[in-house]
Amino acid sequence: MIYYLTMLDRDSLLAMAGRLLLALIFIASAFGKVTEFEKTVLFMEAHGVPLAALLCVLAALVEGAGGIALVVGYQTRLAAAALAVFVTASTIIFHLSPDQRIDLLRNLAVIGGLLQVMAWGPGDISMEGRRS
Repeated sequence: MIYYLTMLDRDSLLAMAGRLLLALIFIASAFGKVTEFEKTVLFMEAHGVPLAALLCVLAALVEGAGGIALVVGYQTRLAAAALAVFVTASTIIFHLSPDQRIDLLRNLAVIGGLLQVMAWGPGDISMEGRRS
């Protein structure tokens, strides 16, 4: 194991760091949806989201599972694609008004990071990288 760690290159470490940093926002958001469920459902209903309670549960599952997949590097491209679709949908629903410009730009940056993960994969320090 020590030999493996000493043989890592810069790109492998950067890919892992990028995945971990991207995962943080999704895991934290999933946690927030679970711990503040009623508040989140009310927020979603205020924005006209139908079946808000069900979609809140599904959103927490997508964010939580996708975030964990990014952390460990398992099915990483699929997780990044699912998260990119999710962020795109939530951006369209919640962040197109002028007062949401910073949130819109942040989400576009997150989508850009997810596209990079989709294009380049998880890197060597991942469950997928260890297999190859």
